[in-house]
Amino acid sequence: MLKLGLTSLFFIFILEIFARFFFPQFNYNRIFYSVDGKHSVFNGVDTYNYFDKTSDLFSFRVKNKNEELEIKSDKKKILIIGDSVTLGLGVEFDEVYYQKFASNLKNKNIKVLAASTIGVNYSPIFQASKDFLSILNPKDVLVYQFNYNDIISHEGIYKNKKLAKRTMGRKIFDKLQVIRFKYLNHSTLVKLLDHHASRQFRNINDTCKERGVNALGMYSYAFSAEGFETESLILWKDFEKKLIELKNKLDEKNINFYVLISPISIQLENHNSINRLNLDTKCSSIDGHKNILNILENNQIKIIDPLKKFRLSQEDNFNLLFHMDDTNHPNPLGHDIMSREMLDKISLN
Repeated sequence: MLKLGLTSLFFIFILEIFARFFFPQFNYNRIFYSVDGKHSVFNGVDTYNYFDKTSDLFSFRVKNKNEELEIKSDKKKILIIGDSVTLGLGVEFDEVYYQKFASNLKNKNIKVLAASTIGVNYSPIFQASKDFLSILNPKDVLVYQFNYNDIISHEGIYKNKKLAKRTMGRKIFDKLQVIRFKYLNHSTLVKLLDHHASRQFRNINDTCKERGVNALGMYSYAFSAEGFETESLILWKDFEKKLIELKNKLDEKNINFYVLISPISIQLENHNSINRLNLDTKCSSIDGHKNILNILENNQIKIIDPLKKFRLSQEDNFNLLFHMDDTNHPNPLGHDIMSREMLDKISLN
């Protein structure tokens, strides 16, 4: 029995070496776990958060554990509010786009702050933007970091999660996921197997109608995938309504308002290698990018759109701008492009 166990371990070790040598694209860090409410690890990167009393849901990422921020001050402020892209998921603190933006500002007396959370749609973000008005002064700047997965029915997500928690199978699955993301994902072999297993258990090749939610995943509503047209229209209309409400609040206080459109990898032709689930914009009935641009232009909201700069990188197939197997979160190169677009577009006069 001992001999069989040792033989099995040796065989797994050989497979691991084989995977690391022949599939180096899977050597990336995929370790995720929560240490406590203020400390998490994303893609192996320690992420610390400071919570201000202004919001229970949104926090400010800080460089060091137990660091506190001076949120209110008379300094001119640029406040960014967004999701896991603004959190800088999987990116070191100094490489997150708003930190690079701040470090390149000529006027060092401007305070740059960024509040973020994960797993929400546009409604909580807009509410947090209103809550944080208390720390802004006239002529300050508020930037909303838009993500295409902001256009999603969040009530449905919470409902599904509550139903899922009632089943013992789901509880076991969740515990296994914790083990996988905290421990097993140190292995290149595990990540390689997970990559191919996810493709086997998802419909990645049939027609758009047959694929359903698998055709565009979390972007099904933003791009109005087949079967999602009605709810997509409702969500986009509600999004625009609440966006206008926020703009009016900001105008009342004379706050400059910008929307930063965070690109996704499926908008880039040279990023097919990380699109493991074959998300296909051809299954959409609207162009989510054009749609958000039209809404912002029609309502005279200033736009920060780094997509053109992202696409300029497509000449180099190795110059990827997103994490491996992640269509949503830019890597340090992607964050750098976002910071440069902010420097080009934000007026500080």
